[in-house]
Amino acid sequence: MELEFLLIIFCLLILGCYGNTNRTQIRSDSLNYTTYKAGDSVPLYVTKLGPFQNPSEKYHYFDLPLCKPDYFNEKKQTFGEILNGDHLINAPYEIEFLVEKKSIVTCSKNLSKEQVFRFRTAIERNYYLQIYHDDMPLFLFIGRVDKKGRYLLHNHIHFQVFVYENQIVKIKVVPHHYEDEVDLIEDKETYVEFGYSVEWVKVYIPLVKSTKIKYSKSSKYMDIHWFSLLNSCAIALVLIGLFVKLYIRVFKKEFPEGSHDEESGSNQGERGWKCIQDDVFRIPSHKSLLAASLGSGTQLLTLTMLILVLGISGVFYPHNRGGLSTALFVIYTTTSTISGYISTSFYCHFGGTNWLGNLLLTECLFSGPLFITLCLLNSIATAYKATASALPFNTIMKISLLWSLISFPLLLLGGVFGKSNNKAELQAICPSNKVKLLAHPLTTSSVAREIPTLPWFRRALPQIALAGALPFSVMYLELFFAISTVWGHGTSISYKVLFITFVLVLFFIALVNACLTCRQFLAEDHKWWWRSFFRGGSVGLYVYCFCIYYYYVKSHWSGFLQVSFFFGYMAIISYGISLMFGSVSFAASFLCVHYMYHPIKRN
Repeated sequence: MELEFLLIIFCLLILGCYGNTNRTQIRSDSLNYTTYKAGDSVPLYVTKLGPFQNPSEKYHYFDLPLCKPDYFNEKKQTFGEILNGDHLINAPYEIEFLVEKKSIVTCSKNLSKEQVFRFRTAIERNYYLQIYHDDMPLFLFIGRVDKKGRYLLHNHIHFQVFVYENQIVKIKVVPHHYEDEVDLIEDKETYVEFGYSVEWVKVYIPLVKSTKIKYSKSSKYMDIHWFSLLNSCAIALVLIGLFVKLYIRVFKKEFPEGSHDEESGSNQGERGWKCIQDDVFRIPSHKSLLAASLGSGTQLLTLTMLILVLGISGVFYPHNRGGLSTALFVIYTTTSTISGYISTSFYCHFGGTNWLGNLLLTECLFSGPLFITLCLLNSIATAYKATASALPFNTIMKISLLWSLISFPLLLLGGVFGKSNNKAELQAICPSNKVKLLAHPLTTSSVAREIPTLPWFRRALPQIALAGALPFSVMYLELFFAISTVWGHGTSISYKVLFITFVLVLFFIALVNACLTCRQFLAEDHKWWWRSFFRGGSVGLYVYCFCIYYYYVKSHWSGFLQVSFFFGYMAIISYGISLMFGSVSFAASFLCVHYMYHPIKRN
């Protein structure tokens, strides 16, 4: 039966990988549109520039000797924009609604040899400029290298504005004419005259309809996308059938009808899962670390679910600068009560007494590595003078202080509540005639039972690897798309699809881990506490391995700055995924174990 189980899991892995075929990105249409009157000023803001292939390497717009406005008017930043490094400053272009402009000179510069060198370097590295109108980002490359090897600077910008009645639908930013480009010769001063022109194009399609048409080319790929989700649901049904088959074959035979009321007596002479009943509930090693991991993982699970719910409700949209970062910070800070409650509850359940030390460990388990990584990457960005990628030191300290003043008191409150009300709460939820979540149905023996020699496929590492492989096969294409969005220039897909995928992954983790826990007990292996956590946590390792694959196979990044940002932040994300999914798999095993051993009564 063990080989049959492994064969079915392997077939499910192949089916899951096959069903998840290529998809395309679907953008939201919930952008902000402002109404104008003829002659009204249309504000444009410049924010940053950098190499197109390295999205994390960002510099301020005026780090290059570009034209500056007559006066600087920095747009007020939101908290999320501060975290993202977005500093919006008024652009040196004066655009008036429905007013055509041609060959307007912005400024003229006599570029020195050093400035020419900087522009040539920017052109060689494929630098682009980022300009904003409302929430619509506009991109323009600084220049190009032609077939003759000349470095041509785009010194004239052409704004093509599409309007419907009194609203701007979209803006295209393109170089005006190739003959207006300036050839930048190395070690030679060059005179450049920067300018712009504005063209207005009327469209006769309502905004909502035009937006639907805009994304209709991508809608055909949604059929493939939903087919992938249906395929995952089919695999889930197969897993349910596998689990039911396992339950009927094993546990119904062990518990005939009426045996629940009989005393089992001693486990002498018994074999299988019932012979380890005296060792299943033995307190795990490193109980404080396990409890802290469960608390942190539950907090991250709550954070993820709330973010997806907010996304479904329309709070986030593709170019809402900083909205997601703000939500992540606020929700993670305010959900510290959950981590404190869960961590302290399990720690006291394991017999621990230093619950304050456990709370401190819970607080630092995820946020500690996150803060260290943030400071390290911020130092690297500062060393590279990537000012738009780095946060000022005082900003980091303010954010850390704000987080500490809110997070730690809430964590302490959850810990106090978990310590004082843990048993009463659980007994109220679970009546005495039902399974009590944290009340062991059996006692433990003084000497641990020796675990028999197991085949290689029943040992810890193969089962941990197997437990993470199937859930990862469900999410890997969504992960690919998420990485392409966050670390590229795309926009988010439907949060509904992300939510369904996430729920499926949770279901797969719980069900696979319950099956493997049952198989582990049938092999008379009673060390399940940490193994159940690592089974779900192994998904995080798969995620990081996929990041390595993505970097070498799919990306075109270069430079230590971009590489360090990608692998540094993805290491933290993978670590958080391990804590989150590890808590889910532990909960599945915890409930499964209590359900298995609750009917057994002791003499």
